[in-house]
Amino acid sequence: MRGMRVAMLVVALEAVAALFLVGSAWAQHGNGTYSESNSMASDGADKLYVLYCGQGHTEGQERWSPGVFVGKPIDISDNCYLIHDNASGYFLWDTGISDYVASMPNGWQNGPLLWTRTKTLASQLAALHVDPSDIKLIGISHTHPDHIGNAELFPQTKIIMGKAEAAMYFGPKGFVQPTPGDPRPTFSKDHPLIKADEDYDAFGDGNIIVLATPGHTPGHQSALVHLKKTGWIILTGDAVHLQGNWDNRRVPAMGGEPDDVGIMIRKLQTLTSMQRLADLISFYHAQLWINHEMTQSAKRKMSPEFYE
Repeated sequence: MRGMRVAMLVVALEAVAALFLVGSAWAQHGNGTYSESNSMASDGADKLYVLYCGQGHTEGQERWSPGVFVGKPIDISDNCYLIHDNASGYFLWDTGISDYVASMPNGWQNGPLLWTRTKTLASQLAALHVDPSDIKLIGISHTHPDHIGNAELFPQTKIIMGKAEAAMYFGPKGFVQPTPGDPRPTFSKDHPLIKADEDYDAFGDGNIIVLATPGHTPGHQSALVHLKKTGWIILTGDAVHLQGNWDNRRVPAMGGEPDDVGIMIRKLQTLTSMQRLADLISFYHAQLWINHEMTQSAKRKMSPEFYE
C-alpha cells in the first residue's frame, strides 16, 4: 500500500514538473519561438471586444466550490473575446454556448446547468461588420460545450487547442455534447487545428499568447493579451471559475477520471496553473478576467464598445 502511494505521488509530481517546464519563458509558434522578454517590446493589439456568449444558472454552487455554498444558486457569465491586431487581423478567444440556444425558449438544461442566451455570436460579429471568414485564428480554452459551441461557424479557421485536449476530445473515449435540436455539426474532427503542447504565440508578435494551464481539463489553455492602452490581460478560460475560487485557491470537483490518481494529478495541475497565472500577473502587472464570474462580466464594456 505504501509503495502504491509513493508511486501515485511520483506520477503527480512529474505532472506538476511538466507544467513548470511549460511555464518557461518561451512560447511555441509556427515560425519559431518568441520569448517573454522580447514580448515586452510589443506595441500591443489595438482592440478587444467582449462578446456575450450566453449565461448559465445552477441551484448549487458546490460543483465549483466543494463543501462551500452548498445549495446556493448562482448565475455565471459566458464570454467570447474578439481581438483585433492591425498587423495580423482578428483573433477569437472561445466560441461560447451554441447560438442555437438563443432559439430555445426554455434554454438548454445540460446536467445541473441551465444555459440561455439572448443574442447570437453570429449577430454580434455581423454588427461589427466582421464576417466569420475574417477571423484569422481562434483559440479555445477547452472542449466543454460553453466554449466550443460555435466552432463550426468558422469551418476553415485554424483553432489553437492543447495537444492533450485534442487527444482527449477526438480520441476513442472522447465525447461530443450537441445541443438538442441543433442542426449544425458539433466541433468536427476534420476542423483544421494547431495542437499546442506548450504556450503558443498566436501571431508571433507577443500580443496574444495562448498559455498552457492544464487541470480543469488535460489540455486546458488560458490567454495572455497585450493591448496598446489597457496593457496586459489574462483571459482565464476555466482555469479559474469564480473570484472566490481564485482568492481561496479552491479546486472544483473533478470528473471524468478513472481513478484517484487521475483526480489527484488534475487537482495538482489546477493549483499549479493558478500559481502560474499569479506569477504572470505579477510579472506583467496584468488584469485577471475570470470568464464565469458574473460580477466581473457585469462591469465590462460589451461589444460594440471595446478596450484599446
